[in-house]
Amino acid sequence: MKKIRKNIVTWLMVTAMIVSSLVVPGDPTVRAAAASYDLSVEEGASPLTMVRNQWGDDYIAEILFNVPDMIATQSKVQKENPKIEVTLKVNSISNDTGNIRAMIFTQDGLYNWNQSGTADVAAGREITLSYALSEMEWTDSSLAKLGVRFADSTFNTSSISYSVVSAKVIMGDSDNGSSSGGSATTDDGLAADARERESDYSVDVNETVYDQWYSEFTFSITNHTSSAVSKVQAVLPTSGEPENLQSFESINVVYNKTVGGLIVYYSGEIGAGATVKIGGKIGFKPSSVSMGKAYVRAVNCNPPKGEGTSAGELLYEMTGQTKDIPYPETPVGKHGKLHLQKVDGYGNAPVIVDENGNPYQLRGASSHGIQWDVGYNYVNKGAMQSLRDEWGVNMFRMACYVTQGGYTEGAQSRMDKTIETGVQAAQELGMYVIVDWHVHSAYGSTENPNTTKSWAREFFKKYATEYKDYDNVIFELCNEPVNTQWYDGSGNDLYSYCKEMAGIIRECGSNALIVCGTNTWSQDVDEVAKKPLKDDGFKNVLYTVHFYAATHYDSIRAKVRKAVEAETPIFATEFGICKADGSGVYDTANADEWIALFDSLNISYACWSFCNKGESASYLKTSCSKTQGGYVEEDLSTTGIWLVNTYRAHQDIENNTDMKVTPNPENSAKPGESGGATAAPGSSTKPGESGGNTETPGSSTKPGESGGNTATPGSSTKPGESGGNTEKPGSSTKPGESGGNTETPGSSMKPGESGGNTATPGSSMKPGETGGNTATPGSSMKPGESGENTATPGSSTKPGETGANTAAPGNSVKPGTSAGPSYSAKPVQTNPPAGNIQQSPAPSSAKPAGEENGQITDSTGTGQSNTKKKKYVRLKKKTIKLRRGKKAKIVIKKKMPGDKVKKYKILKGKKYIRITKKGVVKGRRKGVAVIKVIMKSKASAKCKIIVKK
Repeated sequence: MKKIRKNIVTWLMVTAMIVSSLVVPGDPTVRAAAASYDLSVEEGASPLTMVRNQWGDDYIAEILFNVPDMIATQSKVQKENPKIEVTLKVNSISNDTGNIRAMIFTQDGLYNWNQSGTADVAAGREITLSYALSEMEWTDSSLAKLGVRFADSTFNTSSISYSVVSAKVIMGDSDNGSSSGGSATTDDGLAADARERESDYSVDVNETVYDQWYSEFTFSITNHTSSAVSKVQAVLPTSGEPENLQSFESINVVYNKTVGGLIVYYSGEIGAGATVKIGGKIGFKPSSVSMGKAYVRAVNCNPPKGEGTSAGELLYEMTGQTKDIPYPETPVGKHGKLHLQKVDGYGNAPVIVDENGNPYQLRGASSHGIQWDVGYNYVNKGAMQSLRDEWGVNMFRMACYVTQGGYTEGAQSRMDKTIETGVQAAQELGMYVIVDWHVHSAYGSTENPNTTKSWAREFFKKYATEYKDYDNVIFELCNEPVNTQWYDGSGNDLYSYCKEMAGIIRECGSNALIVCGTNTWSQDVDEVAKKPLKDDGFKNVLYTVHFYAATHYDSIRAKVRKAVEAETPIFATEFGICKADGSGVYDTANADEWIALFDSLNISYACWSFCNKGESASYLKTSCSKTQGGYVEEDLSTTGIWLVNTYRAHQDIENNTDMKVTPNPENSAKPGESGGATAAPGSSTKPGESGGNTETPGSSTKPGESGGNTATPGSSTKPGESGGNTEKPGSSTKPGESGGNTETPGSSMKPGESGGNTATPGSSMKPGETGGNTATPGSSMKPGESGENTATPGSSTKPGETGANTAAPGNSVKPGTSAGPSYSAKPVQTNPPAGNIQQSPAPSSAKPAGEENGQITDSTGTGQSNTKKKKYVRLKKKTIKLRRGKKAKIVIKKKMPGDKVKKYKILKGKKYIRITKKGVVKGRRKGVAVIKVIMKSKASAKCKIIVKK
């Protein structure tokens, strides 16, 4: 009997095992349910009050949960693969500006910050947040804090009432790839199973099979209804994320696990009864997934997660024409020689400032490898002038590949010629330029710059000598080394290489900005603090970080924040909005987050790459054969469109304009031609000489004298002397403040002396990255002397700092970096600094007669002058974005003592907004408005209001 009973039990167990192993039809991913545990609120009971972040400039409020024992240590987290999932109901917000975001955050025992993606917060909204703890980056093995943070980048002291619908830790969960954290609604606001009727909208997919490893797909969408639609999401169902997923031209595609396939987004209009073939194509390994029938998910909708709100939609008109811009109005003409200086409001690290000590941000375009036709063909004056005049670009990077058929492998002559062409063009156009020694690992190689050090010595000796008197040239010492530590004491590390190359540059008499690459494709910028070059007396040295938006997320941003905290100056000499190999899908939303971080820290950047190569990173479509400029909207890829939208928006803020259309130039020129007034002083001359009629009248500097800036017409000072009441350039004025009467840069400095901090050479970047800023003008230090406060190496983030998610960085490689021009003489900068702390203002160079250096001069017959302080008012934000029905307040950052607001005047867009007497703006309908803030002192400032749906 016992034997029979035992057999029955065995049979039941076997049967249960068989049943449990069966796959439910239509659901190949069935698995055992993960265990979940509820979290309880320890601190931050409702309601919460937003307060100023003591470690940052934002306003925050936090909910802290208990940390359960099963996730209390790094080893337990790695073993159990847990996920945090929190759903909150936002009951009310006392002053709902529409700018508050929420995120899950964690901190280990040393306060290393990690966070989830963010969600918009609004009264009455239910939000779901999720975060896989496996993505944490640890500096200590214990999990100290777990919670939800509400944050607003602008002034906000709102009270937030909330309810916790659920807060759980889910153990052993493998579904961490869901873009919506497992909720029924994805981040674009649509239900995961949303679908339009096929009788209304249909999708055709055409597959071109190359072999068993690769196929390409194109899409057409038909509108069968009687009304036009736009902003369409089409879905190609797939059983998982396809292998080797790539996208080409201007197609916008993301893989969304929750939706169950590839979402293709088309932002244009589809007329009633019309069919539109979406530009571009995607490719992947067809056997890696099974595919269903494509369908339209929604029309007149938001872009999917991974796409910015304007992805694929050009917001500015492209005329294809260039402009005759007088040299004083060019970027270099306005801002002169750049150097590093600490500035309040931009973190602990020194940032790039112009010759007047005002923060300045470089927005660069990087060439592809200039040993190839896809690179050198675009290094010319016409193409670069198009970038300057219509793209918002103020800096050009030339990618001088070291290997891969580059400088050390037979292409030296061609590349030298291309560098000379690029520097000369940048000099005449008044653009900054990076000469990039493009160390780049590819095809399984691990390129250490020390292996080609002998070539690098000659390269930097040659160009540092040739361009030592140029104000606009920046040197990038190495692009993207890998498997090479920043410092290990071996003498074969990046530190040793960069120190030697920086020394060569300074010994040649150049005090230009220097940019050093960092390890792991220029991602490990946080390692520099262990041994920065400033400890060896080098000034004006920055270090690179590279990112590709569809590969690199919060873990790399955390490194940036950590580096800045440790006082490491940063330059993002290369980035892209696609995957790190230059192909694949785009993630413009993440790219926007990167740019916002750079704006907050005044970090300069350069985008890869200016060419028509058939990859996602290229600015131009393959159908565009133009290499000399004249680009219009039809020529631009998704990267090109995003770049123009982003760079031009920054340029508008810089120039305090409200223009989204390139004005028709009064005197237009063909690409490559320059008007009489546009030539840079000293163009087509030898280094140190001043050029023809372009020199400022009255200047008499000789080669080697203070010719970086020529004397003000009529000034009676001797070369090298400063006239009038002068202030030393580089004085630590706060962002946006005017440094009073500024000294003529270049005064009291002998040829070859360095006026700033030099960057640590040798940091590694991914292919195509750009580096470099120019030295501080006017400083009277000798080469190698250090003139700035140095950061304490190894400092770590403090509690509460808004660091970044620690997602594992995706190592990738990419081609190309660019080099830069220089000039020998340039006009004296006489325009007053602008004052936007979030951007790098470009002040107007035209000034009323008698106005100098931020003061009004009233000349008298006696030859004396009476001065009075210029009236001013500066806003915290010059551009405010809000949703319809939401409110935001115009905040004054700086004003004259005792001054008050007289009125807020709507100059444009009255139908889009309302504004109270206290400066609170409410969005009425979608559109753009401009408000002028008028003070009682008659000082005024403009604020642009963008109202979204």
